[in-house]
Formats: sequence, C-alpha cells, structure tokens
Amino acid sequence: PDSNGQEVYYYTVKNFPPFTIGCYGPVSSVEECRALYDDCTNPVVETITSSYGTGQYTLDCPCFDENHSNVIGQGYPGFLPPLDTTTETAEPVTPEPVTPEPV
Repeated sequence: PDSNGQEVYYYTVKNFPPFTIGCYGPVSSVEECRALYDDCTNPVVETITSSYGTGQYTLDCPCFDENHSNVIGQGYPGFLPPLDTTTETAEPVTPEPVTPEPV
C-alpha cells in the first residue's frame, strides 16, 4: 500500500519457523545466532503437540536451522506440517486455501 513517502516496516508470516522474524544479523551460522541469545544457550525446551504430531521447541530462541527447528539435533519438528517430498526444499506442504461462505 501507499505509505505517502513514510518509511514503514512489514513482517511476513509463514506456516513454519521462524514464523515471523528470526535472528537479527548479520550472522554466518545458526551457532553464531544462538551465541547472541541467553535463551538459546540456556534453553527452556517445551514439548509442542499439534494436529500434525509432537516435537520440541525452545522458548524465546529465534535461531532456526535448515530443518525449521530451534532445538539442537532435533531434525524436522513433528508438530509442523509434513514436508513436500516432491521438491528438494524443506518447505512444508501448503494447504489449499479455504474460501469463506457468504453470510
């Protein structure tokens, strides 16, 4: 949208972590990112369950690896949608859009 010349910020939202903003950089690795945040070096890890399954999530750690996980060594979190196995990217399958019924 037109901002009338004003500087504006916007945040994209995704259906996989980091859902919004991840680590502020510049950093060259996940390890370097984790070193910036106490919540990553002394993590509080929670078990999260969704309709897709169960996995672990580190509270307040914005550093995610190539598996969309912020828990060291976890791999792809079980609480996320299944991976799209037709591509070589770690992008979850995008659900079909839902069109609301007119009221």
